[in-house]
Amino acid sequence: MEERSKNKVDETIAPSEEWIEAKKLADQRDARFDLGAALDFLQKGADRGDPNCVADLGRAYEFALGAPYDFKKARAMYERALEMSPNFERRGFALCRLANLRALKVSESVVVSQGKLGKETVYRPNLCAKDPGDQARVEEIFSECDPGDDPFFALDLAKFVREEGQPVKDAEILAARLEKPAIAELKKLASEGDGLAAWYLVDVHGSGRCVRKNDAKAIKYLRQAGLYRCAPALVAIGRAYENRGVNKVARKMYQAAADLDEPDGLCEAGLMELVEGEREKALEYFERGSALEHAPSQFFLGKCLWEEDFPISRERAVELWKKSAEQGFELAMERYAMALEATLTPNSSNREWSLCADYYRRAAEAGMDASKVAYALLLRRGLGVRRDLDESDRLLREIEASGDAESKEFYGEKKLEGTICKRDVEGGLRLLQEASKERPSALVALGFHFYLGDVVERDYLAAADLFEKAAAQDNVIGLINFARCCFEGLGVLRDDAAGEYFLRKAAAMGDPVAAGRLAAFYADGAFGEVNWTAARQWYFLASMRGDPNATERLAYCHWYGLGGAQDRLLGAHLWEQAARFGDEFALEEQNRAKLALKVDRAVREPEIDDEFRKYVAAEPIVREWLETRKIEDGATPNQVDFVERYQEIVSDICDGKIPLPTNVDSRGGTEALKALFDAYYETVEANPFVDPTAAESE
Repeated sequence: MEERSKNKVDETIAPSEEWIEAKKLADQRDARFDLGAALDFLQKGADRGDPNCVADLGRAYEFALGAPYDFKKARAMYERALEMSPNFERRGFALCRLANLRALKVSESVVVSQGKLGKETVYRPNLCAKDPGDQARVEEIFSECDPGDDPFFALDLAKFVREEGQPVKDAEILAARLEKPAIAELKKLASEGDGLAAWYLVDVHGSGRCVRKNDAKAIKYLRQAGLYRCAPALVAIGRAYENRGVNKVARKMYQAAADLDEPDGLCEAGLMELVEGEREKALEYFERGSALEHAPSQFFLGKCLWEEDFPISRERAVELWKKSAEQGFELAMERYAMALEATLTPNSSNREWSLCADYYRRAAEAGMDASKVAYALLLRRGLGVRRDLDESDRLLREIEASGDAESKEFYGEKKLEGTICKRDVEGGLRLLQEASKERPSALVALGFHFYLGDVVERDYLAAADLFEKAAAQDNVIGLINFARCCFEGLGVLRDDAAGEYFLRKAAAMGDPVAAGRLAAFYADGAFGEVNWTAARQWYFLASMRGDPNATERLAYCHWYGLGGAQDRLLGAHLWEQAARFGDEFALEEQNRAKLALKVDRAVREPEIDDEFRKYVAAEPIVREWLETRKIEDGATPNQVDFVERYQEIVSDICDGKIPLPTNVDSRGGTEALKALFDAYYETVEANPFVDPTAAESE
């Protein structure tokens, strides 16, 4: 029995014909070069039990070579290949890739130990896992692999040793010893048509690690990697074109990488779509990147959700920033710390402040200037960290001397407030003025100080000038406040037409305050005759953004049929919504509406019965439409589509296109439709803001 087992271990599984054919198809020098076809052969070989094919399938998923990027699937493939046989040609490669995906990913440092092998001094890396529970598994995986079996892993390990190794001198020696043979092997592979090897050589020659820096060679290898459809290379090429201003080609490269689910490609494609104004496409890319636990994608998805200004969206944004920050993404650490600080008071626990201070500290150490200011102020106050005025002053002097515009705006405001640092009006104004050269929000902040006469003498002329400059850069708050100056003739000649233009522009950008004010002007006839149709549309869009006053006014429009069809049931529901949003008048209106509905039914029976029966007819049709749309689109329809479809159904009932039911309890139908409204509005998410009167303005 033992002899048979020994023979089985000694057997080497011969590579299958599928694996040999796949290698030919993955060779750039072969006229039949086709990564997709190579992937098909690897899959066939894997199905027939060839561990070599299984290992190279892992490679295809890890590096997005003819297959979508999927590191979890890649890791599973490497583990499966190793379980299939103890002896096959690609075993050493599979071990090294598993060490990269399992051992390096969970390690936070490496201790380099010296030893003797004959007369030669050898250096060995000992990985230290972040979680002590992973240490045994890390050591087990790492002890089995030989970096000489995989030049890609050798370079990754060398980079890790340089960044995290101790002692530094020994780490540098070990890294160099790993790099030299790996680079020679990669050059050989690249000359044999391996595009992935070419991609690794881009970094080698571009950074000048272990070889002389050579941009020409880096570009040559980048082109080779791009032709190989190596997803990270496509991203690098896209960035090069974007830096040159050739956005059309850059976008194409990012999308090609995103099609392979390459995380950086997904994020860059999303950012490019934002630049092009395609917000929904951008969110789709960020969602896919976030699902792959890509820290930048999580951050930018959170940023987009935060801007929607809905509580449910902002809650998710904070969760995404937390996940991104835990991976060490600098922007996310700063944003998450800001979100934490916004929930704290001086009486909050030291543990809560300590967590906030730690994220600010880490972001500051990564070079985030706004975090330096925030951390310096926590040091000054001793919140979450030991009080240290010397370190605080050092950081703040650094910001004043060379900080970015955002940090100067932040620190300038704190100086003007004088609440958590020494008040310095002159210094604060100077910092805000410096920041205003780059940030329209700083222009707005200065404008408010002059408009309100806060810490400076009131000066409407200066305020209007600052608001106008911010408005010229499409800053929403600048647009709203310059519109106010135009309406009231403060700092500029009174001009209602200009005020309407700037307010409309801010509303069309999705600002609920601007939309609500614009609606109120139309309702009051400030622009000529009263226009309830336009008012109702703008109230609706402001209500979608959670504006309580606009929701209360929209309920009023539906209740009395102003600007459109009368619908008391929807009006009553909207008053409930407004009350939940916090409108102080809505609760009274809501109770009055409920009473009015009951009185109407009691006093006007049976005449009113037809009005109630239309809700009985509408409810199942609306419910069926809603469920169908959810199945077809995979999401709840937005509020525009929902309300439009509901009103179409009611209109068809009123026109006789849909018959009214007879011999039914109309009160039950009313309650059923009301329950459907409640269920819908609890789950619906924000939708893109669309100017409802754009055609009219044109």
